[in-house]
Amino acid sequence: VFLSIIMIKCSASKFLKYFSCSDCKYYNYDSSGRDLSNSVMSDQCAGHWFLRASGLGDGEFKEKIRSALKSVYELNVMSFAGGHMGAVNGMRPEGVPDRSSVQSDEVWIGVVYGLAATMIHEVGLHVQAAYTHVQFSPTLYS
Repeated sequence: VFLSIIMIKCSASKFLKYFSCSDCKYYNYDSSGRDLSNSVMSDQCAGHWFLRASGLGDGEFKEKIRSALKSVYELNVMSFAGGHMGAVNGMRPEGVPDRSSVQSDEVWIGVVYGLAATMIHEVGLHVQAAYTHVQFSPTLYS
């Protein structure tokens, strides 16, 4: 646990460079500056979820996390399949699925549940978490 906390503290400043500077609403896919580097990944807050779920704290970027989760909900959940299939892995800021790889336009059960759990951890995002989960569940049995 101590090593994890040290790693988190040391990487915090490096993590900020991935936050979308154009509108500061979500974390970029990467910092390469290439055409698709600003895609919105549905699991971009997985590390924050781990921190909260393991009792290691809230992290240092609570407002950025909330902003990123709201962006993921708006783009990856609501703009994909009419909001009825959960969160697509990758979405472009323009509201279309990222088709740069096979995995980008897929919906993965673990990612959707992790996203919903992260939203539950955040005050004020319970409705979004419930909607994401409820809309995804029927697709499991189709």
